[in-house]
Amino acid sequence: MKGPSIISLSWKAVVAYAFVIFIRKLRRLPGEPLACKVMRETLEATYKVNDWMADRGISTNATFPMMPFSLIQQCGDASFRMPFPFKFVFDENPPSEEEIIEQFLKKNKTVYTRPVPPSEIMENITPFADTYQGTFTPEKMSLQEAWPDILDGKRRLYFDNSWKEEDYLSVMSEDAYNTMMKSSMFSFGTMFMSSAEKYYVSAPAHSAPIKSLATQALNKKDWIFFDPKVQKKYLTPELAHVVTGLVPITQDHDEILKHVPHYSVSTNAGEGIYFPEYWMHVVYTEPGLNIMSNWRQHSHFMEAFTSPHPMSIKMKVAIASSLFEYLVPEKLGDWLKAYSQDLLQKEKSENENALMRKAIAAVN
Repeated sequence: MKGPSIISLSWKAVVAYAFVIFIRKLRRLPGEPLACKVMRETLEATYKVNDWMADRGISTNATFPMMPFSLIQQCGDASFRMPFPFKFVFDENPPSEEEIIEQFLKKNKTVYTRPVPPSEIMENITPFADTYQGTFTPEKMSLQEAWPDILDGKRRLYFDNSWKEEDYLSVMSEDAYNTMMKSSMFSFGTMFMSSAEKYYVSAPAHSAPIKSLATQALNKKDWIFFDPKVQKKYLTPELAHVVTGLVPITQDHDEILKHVPHYSVSTNAGEGIYFPEYWMHVVYTEPGLNIMSNWRQHSHFMEAFTSPHPMSIKMKVAIASSLFEYLVPEKLGDWLKAYSQDLLQKEKSENENALMRKAIAAVN
Protein backbone atom coordinates (compact mmCIF):
# COMPACT_ATOMS: atom_id res chain seq x y z
CA MET A 1 0.00 0.00 0.00
CA LYS A 2 2.89 2.27 0.77
CA GLY A 3 4.45 1.90 -2.69
CA PRO A 4 1.36 2.82 -4.73
CA SER A 5 0.59 5.81 -2.51
CA ILE A 6 4.11 7.16 -3.01
CA ILE A 7 3.81 6.68 -6.78
CA SER A 8 0.41 8.40 -6.78
CA LEU A 9 1.80 11.30 -4.78
CA SER A 10 4.79 11.64 -7.11
CA TRP A 11 2.52 11.83 -10.17
CA LYS A 12 0.49 14.55 -8.51
CA ALA A 13 3.69 16.44 -7.76
CA VAL A 14 4.85 16.12 -11.39
CA VAL A 15 1.49 17.38 -12.70
CA ALA A 16 1.51 20.29 -10.25
CA TYR A 17 5.09 21.18 -11.17
CA ALA A 18 4.30 21.03 -14.90
CA PHE A 19 1.28 23.29 -14.37
CA VAL A 20 3.43 25.87 -12.56
CA ILE A 21 6.02 25.83 -15.38
CA PHE A 22 3.24 26.24 -17.95
CA ILE A 23 1.81 29.27 -16.14
CA ARG A 24 5.25 30.83 -15.89
CA LYS A 25 5.80 30.40 -19.61
CA LEU A 26 2.46 31.99 -20.32
CA ARG A 27 3.43 34.98 -18.24
CA ARG A 28 6.60 35.39 -20.27
CA LEU A 29 4.71 35.47 -23.55
CA PRO A 30 4.13 38.99 -24.84
CA GLY A 31 0.51 40.05 -24.46
CA GLU A 32 -1.43 41.11 -27.54
CA PRO A 33 -1.67 44.85 -28.19
CA LEU A 34 -4.57 46.67 -26.58
CA ALA A 35 -5.81 47.57 -30.08
CA CYS A 36 -6.48 43.87 -30.78
CA LYS A 37 -8.57 43.53 -27.64
CA VAL A 38 -10.57 46.64 -28.59
CA MET A 39 -11.20 45.26 -32.09
CA ARG A 40 -12.16 41.79 -30.88
CA GLU A 41 -14.54 42.98 -28.19
CA THR A 42 -16.18 45.50 -30.53
CA LEU A 43 -16.71 42.87 -33.22
CA GLU A 44 -18.03 40.27 -30.77
CA ALA A 45 -20.51 42.74 -29.28
CA THR A 46 -21.66 43.87 -32.73
CA TYR A 47 -22.29 40.38 -34.07
CA LYS A 48 -23.91 39.22 -30.87
CA VAL A 49 -26.57 41.90 -31.35
CA ASN A 50 -26.90 41.09 -35.07
CA ASP A 51 -27.41 37.39 -34.31
CA TRP A 52 -30.06 38.21 -31.74
CA MET A 53 -31.92 40.46 -34.19
CA ALA A 54 -31.69 37.94 -37.03
CA ASP A 55 -33.08 35.14 -34.86
CA ARG A 56 -36.12 37.28 -34.11
CA GLY A 57 -36.59 38.52 -37.66
CA ILE A 58 -36.08 42.12 -36.55
CA SER A 59 -33.41 42.87 -39.14
CA THR A 60 -32.26 40.90 -42.17
CA ASN A 61 -29.95 43.51 -43.67
CA ALA A 62 -27.07 44.53 -41.42
CA THR A 63 -23.64 45.85 -42.46
CA PHE A 64 -20.05 45.33 -41.35
CA PRO A 65 -18.62 47.60 -38.63
CA MET A 66 -15.96 50.09 -39.75
CA MET A 67 -12.55 49.68 -38.08
CA PRO A 68 -10.10 52.62 -38.06
CA PHE A 69 -6.98 51.77 -40.07
CA SER A 70 -4.82 53.17 -37.27
CA LEU A 71 -6.30 50.51 -34.97
CA ILE A 72 -5.45 47.81 -37.52
CA GLN A 73 -1.88 49.10 -37.74
CA GLN A 74 -1.51 48.97 -33.95
CA CYS A 75 -2.98 45.46 -33.73
CA GLY A 76 -0.90 44.11 -36.62
CA ASP A 77 -1.34 40.63 -38.11
CA ALA A 78 -3.95 39.62 -35.54
CA SER A 79 -6.37 42.11 -37.15
CA PHE A 80 -6.84 39.66 -39.99
CA ARG A 81 -7.35 36.62 -37.81
CA MET A 82 -10.49 37.96 -36.13
CA PRO A 83 -13.53 35.64 -35.93
CA PHE A 84 -15.82 38.29 -37.46
CA PRO A 85 -15.64 40.47 -40.60
CA PHE A 86 -15.14 44.22 -40.76
CA LYS A 87 -14.58 47.07 -43.18
CA PHE A 88 -11.83 49.73 -43.22
CA VAL A 89 -10.29 52.54 -45.28
CA PHE A 90 -6.67 51.91 -46.24
CA ASP A 91 -6.22 54.95 -48.53
CA GLU A 92 -7.99 58.27 -48.05
CA ASN A 93 -6.73 59.50 -51.44
CA PRO A 94 -6.54 56.49 -53.76
CA PRO A 95 -4.86 56.79 -57.19
CA SER A 96 -7.03 58.00 -60.05
CA GLU A 97 -8.02 55.81 -62.97
CA GLU A 98 -5.51 57.61 -65.19
CA GLU A 99 -2.67 57.06 -62.70
CA ILE A 100 -3.42 53.36 -62.33
CA ILE A 101 -3.71 52.77 -66.08
CA GLU A 102 -0.43 54.57 -66.69
CA GLN A 103 1.36 52.45 -64.09
CA PHE A 104 -0.12 49.17 -65.33
CA LEU A 105 0.57 49.78 -69.02
CA LYS A 106 4.09 50.99 -68.25
CA LYS A 107 4.85 47.66 -66.56
CA ASN A 108 3.13 45.70 -69.35
CA LYS A 109 3.17 42.57 -67.22
CA THR A 110 1.91 39.20 -68.41
CA VAL A 111 -1.61 38.46 -67.18
CA TYR A 112 -4.26 35.76 -67.45
CA THR A 113 -7.52 36.94 -68.99
CA ARG A 114 -10.84 35.28 -69.74
CA PRO A 115 -13.53 36.15 -72.30
CA VAL A 116 -16.65 37.85 -70.90
CA PRO A 117 -20.05 36.37 -71.84
CA PRO A 118 -22.48 38.61 -73.77
CA SER A 119 -24.38 41.19 -71.69
CA GLU A 120 -27.74 39.41 -72.14
CA ILE A 121 -26.23 36.35 -70.46
CA MET A 122 -24.51 38.30 -67.67
CA GLU A 123 -27.85 39.96 -66.83
CA ASN A 124 -29.37 36.53 -66.15
CA ILE A 125 -26.84 35.60 -63.46
CA THR A 126 -28.64 35.52 -60.11
CA PRO A 127 -27.43 35.84 -56.48
CA PHE A 128 -27.71 32.13 -55.67
CA ALA A 129 -26.80 30.42 -58.94
CA ASP A 130 -25.80 31.18 -62.49
CA THR A 131 -27.00 29.41 -65.63
CA TYR A 132 -23.90 30.38 -67.62
CA GLN A 133 -20.54 31.95 -66.83
CA GLY A 134 -18.81 31.63 -70.16
CA THR A 135 -15.43 30.09 -70.95
CA PHE A 136 -13.25 30.26 -67.88
CA THR A 137 -10.07 28.85 -69.45
CA PRO A 138 -7.41 31.51 -68.85
CA GLU A 139 -5.38 32.91 -71.74
CA LYS A 140 -1.89 34.23 -71.13
CA MET A 141 -1.01 37.56 -72.77
CA SER A 142 0.57 40.94 -72.08
CA LEU A 143 -1.60 43.55 -70.38
CA GLN A 144 -1.11 45.94 -73.30
CA GLU A 145 -2.32 43.25 -75.69
CA ALA A 146 -5.39 42.56 -73.55
CA TRP A 147 -6.11 46.19 -72.68
CA PRO A 148 -8.36 47.17 -75.65
CA ASP A 149 -10.63 44.16 -75.05
CA ILE A 150 -10.67 44.81 -71.28
CA LEU A 151 -11.84 48.39 -71.83
CA ASP A 152 -14.48 47.20 -74.33
CA GLY A 153 -15.80 44.69 -71.79
CA LYS A 154 -14.85 41.70 -73.94
CA ARG A 155 -12.23 40.37 -71.55
CA ARG A 156 -11.59 40.47 -67.81
CA LEU A 157 -8.97 39.48 -65.30
CA TYR A 158 -10.64 36.88 -63.12
CA PHE A 159 -8.59 35.05 -60.49
CA ASP A 160 -5.41 36.35 -62.12
CA ASN A 161 -2.67 35.05 -59.79
CA SER A 162 0.24 36.74 -61.56
CA TRP A 163 0.37 39.91 -59.43
CA LYS A 164 3.35 40.55 -57.15
CA GLU A 165 4.29 43.11 -54.50
CA GLU A 166 5.60 45.66 -57.00
CA ASP A 167 2.34 45.45 -58.96
CA TYR A 168 0.15 46.04 -55.90
CA LEU A 169 2.27 49.02 -54.89
CA SER A 170 0.96 50.62 -58.10
CA VAL A 171 -2.56 50.73 -56.67
CA MET A 172 -1.91 51.35 -52.95
CA SER A 173 0.56 53.12 -50.71
CA GLU A 174 3.59 51.32 -49.31
CA ASP A 175 2.29 51.93 -45.79
CA ALA A 176 -1.03 50.26 -46.64
CA TYR A 177 0.68 47.34 -48.36
CA ASN A 178 3.06 46.76 -45.46
CA THR A 179 0.22 46.85 -42.92
CA MET A 180 -1.93 44.33 -44.76
CA MET A 181 0.42 42.03 -46.66
CA LYS A 182 4.10 42.49 -45.78
CA SER A 183 4.00 39.85 -43.04
CA SER A 184 3.19 37.24 -45.76
CA MET A 185 0.27 36.08 -43.62
CA PHE A 186 -1.72 36.15 -46.86
CA SER A 187 -0.35 33.42 -49.08
CA PHE A 188 -1.29 34.96 -52.44
CA GLY A 189 -3.43 37.63 -54.05
CA THR A 190 -5.63 37.51 -57.13
CA MET A 191 -6.63 40.42 -59.32
CA PHE A 192 -10.15 41.09 -60.64
CA MET A 193 -10.36 43.70 -63.41
CA SER A 194 -13.36 44.36 -65.63
CA SER A 195 -15.09 47.13 -67.54
CA ALA A 196 -18.79 46.38 -67.94
CA GLU A 197 -21.53 48.55 -69.42
CA LYS A 198 -24.09 47.63 -66.76
CA TYR A 199 -24.36 46.77 -63.08
CA TYR A 200 -24.47 43.00 -62.67
CA VAL A 201 -23.78 40.02 -60.40
CA SER A 202 -20.13 39.20 -61.06
CA ALA A 203 -19.94 36.31 -58.59
CA PRO A 204 -22.94 34.28 -57.29
CA ALA A 205 -22.99 33.02 -53.70
CA HIS A 206 -19.82 31.15 -52.74
CA SER A 207 -17.26 30.96 -49.96
CA ALA A 208 -13.68 29.79 -49.44
CA PRO A 209 -12.37 27.66 -46.56
CA ILE A 210 -9.80 30.32 -45.64
CA LYS A 211 -9.75 33.90 -44.33
CA SER A 212 -9.77 36.60 -47.01
CA LEU A 213 -9.13 40.29 -47.48
CA ALA A 214 -10.57 42.24 -50.43
CA THR A 215 -9.12 45.64 -51.35
CA GLN A 216 -10.83 47.93 -53.86
CA ALA A 217 -8.44 49.95 -56.02
CA LEU A 218 -10.86 51.53 -58.49
CA ASN A 219 -14.62 52.07 -58.79
CA LYS A 220 -17.01 50.16 -56.50
CA LYS A 221 -18.38 46.73 -55.65
CA ASP A 222 -21.42 45.75 -53.57
CA TRP A 223 -21.33 42.61 -51.45
CA ILE A 224 -23.96 40.43 -49.78
CA PHE A 225 -22.59 38.20 -46.97
CA PHE A 226 -24.12 35.23 -45.15
CA ASP A 227 -22.88 34.02 -41.79
CA PRO A 228 -22.12 30.23 -41.82
CA LYS A 229 -24.82 29.78 -39.16
CA VAL A 230 -27.37 31.44 -41.45
CA GLN A 231 -26.31 29.23 -44.38
CA LYS A 232 -26.88 26.12 -42.30
CA LYS A 233 -30.31 27.30 -41.11
CA TYR A 234 -31.80 28.90 -44.23
CA LEU A 235 -29.88 27.57 -47.25
CA THR A 236 -28.40 24.30 -48.55
CA PRO A 237 -24.64 24.64 -49.00
CA GLU A 238 -22.62 22.09 -50.96
CA LEU A 239 -18.87 21.63 -51.38
CA ALA A 240 -17.38 21.63 -54.89
CA HIS A 241 -13.65 20.94 -54.59
CA VAL A 242 -12.68 23.48 -51.91
CA VAL A 243 -15.34 26.11 -52.67
CA THR A 244 -18.73 26.13 -50.97
CA GLY A 245 -21.70 26.97 -53.17
CA LEU A 246 -25.43 26.32 -52.97
CA VAL A 247 -27.66 23.57 -54.25
CA PRO A 248 -29.72 25.12 -57.12
CA ILE A 249 -32.84 26.95 -55.92
CA THR A 250 -35.82 27.23 -58.28
CA GLN A 251 -37.62 30.10 -56.55
CA ASP A 252 -37.07 33.80 -57.28
CA HIS A 253 -33.58 34.46 -55.93
CA ASP A 254 -34.07 38.17 -55.34
CA GLU A 255 -37.20 37.41 -53.32
CA ILE A 256 -35.37 34.77 -51.28
CA LEU A 257 -32.62 37.27 -50.54
CA LYS A 258 -35.15 39.61 -48.92
CA HIS A 259 -36.00 37.00 -46.29
CA VAL A 260 -32.58 35.50 -45.49
CA PRO A 261 -30.58 37.40 -42.82
CA HIS A 262 -27.54 38.91 -44.48
CA TYR A 263 -25.03 41.75 -44.45
CA SER A 264 -24.85 44.38 -47.20
CA VAL A 265 -21.47 46.03 -47.72
CA SER A 266 -20.04 48.35 -50.37
CA THR A 267 -16.35 48.91 -51.12
CA ASN A 268 -15.23 52.08 -52.84
CA ALA A 269 -11.70 52.83 -54.06
CA GLY A 270 -9.33 52.85 -51.10
CA GLU A 271 -11.59 50.63 -48.95
CA GLY A 272 -11.19 47.02 -47.90
CA ILE A 273 -13.12 44.26 -46.16
CA TYR A 274 -11.83 41.35 -44.13
CA PHE A 275 -13.98 38.23 -43.76
CA PRO A 276 -13.33 34.84 -42.13
CA GLU A 277 -13.58 31.41 -43.68
CA TYR A 278 -16.96 30.14 -44.94
CA TRP A 279 -18.60 33.58 -45.00
CA MET A 280 -20.59 33.12 -48.20
CA HIS A 281 -20.81 36.19 -50.41
CA VAL A 282 -22.42 37.51 -53.58
CA VAL A 283 -20.53 40.22 -55.49
CA TYR A 284 -22.11 42.95 -57.63
CA THR A 285 -19.85 45.05 -59.87
CA GLU A 286 -20.43 48.66 -60.90
CA PRO A 287 -20.06 49.56 -64.61
CA GLY A 288 -16.84 51.10 -65.85
CA LEU A 289 -13.25 50.08 -65.19
CA ASN A 290 -13.27 48.18 -61.90
CA ILE A 291 -10.22 46.82 -60.07
CA MET A 292 -10.27 44.71 -56.90
CA SER A 293 -7.81 42.32 -55.27
CA ASN A 294 -8.61 39.38 -53.04
CA TRP A 295 -5.92 38.15 -50.65
CA ARG A 296 -6.13 34.71 -49.07
CA GLN A 297 -4.42 33.36 -45.99
CA HIS A 298 -2.80 30.01 -45.44
CA SER A 299 -5.36 27.44 -44.36
CA HIS A 300 -5.55 25.99 -40.85
CA PHE A 301 -7.22 22.66 -40.19
CA MET A 302 -9.34 24.03 -37.31
CA GLU A 303 -11.09 26.42 -39.71
CA ALA A 304 -12.95 23.47 -41.26
CA PHE A 305 -15.08 23.15 -38.13
CA THR A 306 -16.64 26.61 -38.60
CA SER A 307 -18.19 25.52 -41.89
CA PRO A 308 -21.93 24.92 -42.44
CA HIS A 309 -21.22 21.41 -43.74
CA PRO A 310 -21.92 18.03 -42.06
CA MET A 311 -19.23 16.64 -39.77
CA SER A 312 -18.08 14.10 -42.38
CA ILE A 313 -17.18 16.92 -44.79
CA LYS A 314 -15.62 18.99 -42.01
CA MET A 315 -13.31 16.09 -41.17
CA LYS A 316 -12.25 15.63 -44.81
CA VAL A 317 -11.47 19.33 -45.20
CA ALA A 318 -9.61 19.38 -41.86
CA ILE A 319 -7.43 16.44 -42.91
CA ALA A 320 -6.64 18.02 -46.28
CA SER A 321 -5.79 21.34 -44.61
CA SER A 322 -3.53 19.66 -42.06
CA LEU A 323 -1.59 17.98 -44.90
CA PHE A 324 -0.98 21.36 -46.52
CA GLU A 325 -0.18 22.94 -43.17
CA TYR A 326 2.30 20.39 -41.82
CA LEU A 327 3.55 18.13 -44.65
CA VAL A 328 3.57 20.02 -47.98
CA PRO A 329 6.44 22.56 -48.34
CA GLU A 330 5.14 26.13 -48.17
CA LYS A 331 6.20 27.20 -51.67
CA LEU A 332 4.73 24.07 -53.22
CA GLY A 333 1.51 24.58 -51.26
CA ASP A 334 1.18 28.18 -52.48
CA TRP A 335 1.72 27.09 -56.09
CA LEU A 336 -0.85 24.29 -55.80
CA LYS A 337 -3.44 26.66 -54.33
CA ALA A 338 -2.90 29.24 -57.07
CA TYR A 339 -2.96 26.61 -59.81
CA SER A 340 -6.08 24.97 -58.38
CA GLN A 341 -8.00 28.24 -58.77
CA ASP A 342 -7.62 28.03 -62.54
CA LEU A 343 -8.51 24.34 -62.62
CA LEU A 344 -11.54 24.98 -60.44
CA GLN A 345 -12.87 27.71 -62.73
CA LYS A 346 -12.30 25.61 -65.84
CA GLU A 347 -14.08 22.58 -64.41
CA LYS A 348 -16.87 24.76 -63.07
CA SER A 349 -17.61 26.10 -66.54
CA GLU A 350 -17.47 22.68 -68.18
CA ASN A 351 -19.32 20.60 -65.58
CA GLU A 352 -21.31 22.47 -62.96
CA ASN A 353 -22.92 25.03 -65.26
CA ALA A 354 -24.11 22.29 -67.60
CA LEU A 355 -25.73 20.54 -64.64
CA MET A 356 -27.37 23.79 -63.49
CA ARG A 357 -28.75 24.45 -66.96
CA LYS A 358 -30.35 20.98 -67.00
CA ALA A 359 -31.84 21.47 -63.53
CA ILE A 360 -33.30 24.88 -64.39
CA ALA A 361 -34.66 23.63 -67.72
CA ALA A 362 -36.37 20.75 -65.92
CA VAL A 363 -38.42 23.02 -63.67
CA ASN A 364 -39.32 25.70 -66.23
